[in-house]
Amino acid sequence: MAASFRHILVVDDDDTMRNLVSDMLAKMGLNVSSAKNGEKGIDLFLNNNFDLVITDFDMPGIDGLDLAGRIKIKSPQTWIVLMTGRQNWEIQATIADTTVDHTLFKPFGFVELKDTIQKISNLKELNLLSNLGNSNSKAGRSDRRKESRICCSEAIYFTTKKRIHVGKLKNQSRYGLFIEAANCFAEDEMIIAVVPCVNDGDTKCKGRIIWCNGQGFGVKLSESLS
Repeated sequence: MAASFRHILVVDDDDTMRNLVSDMLAKMGLNVSSAKNGEKGIDLFLNNNFDLVITDFDMPGIDGLDLAGRIKIKSPQTWIVLMTGRQNWEIQATIADTTVDHTLFKPFGFVELKDTIQKISNLKELNLLSNLGNSNSKAGRSDRRKESRICCSEAIYFTTKKRIHVGKLKNQSRYGLFIEAANCFAEDEMIIAVVPCVNDGDTKCKGRIIWCNGQGFGVKLSESLS
């Protein structure tokens, strides 16, 4: 199990809970870092390589769902576990069709946390095998078509304050876009981007910048790309 996750991030504004979860994960032989709120959590995530994030739901400022959405824009493959003290019936309606992969209901102990990590580890391995199989099944497609997809998957044009910029599209999913660019922009600034290779053509979309650093910026789309 320890080999399945290189680095885990724990985010919780409750010092006792954050330290307890971090200690339990460390006892499993896992590499753990922690943050005391969503703002610190996204900063840590953007500057490190985490493949699993365990976050509390109810936090001031950036809550667990907002944090999960910001993380998925940069790294859709990162697994998200949401911790909550709310009732099951209440939380399921809230997190339906969100970026959360699994939910842990408080209070939970070492065994339940360990079982959760093992379950996610198994799913991660299944996904890797599935992706490998899909890649092998597509191996017969022409090199020309592959090259076309590679070329159009990187360049992206976008506008902020009526100025045209160009960057590289690093990640694209229903959660949003991660654009690599030389400039940093203000959070909450609206942009219009032309996203290549969506439905075999260029798609214009509108979104809001939700984080920006030296690597680029994340955009939460007003409407999901199909």
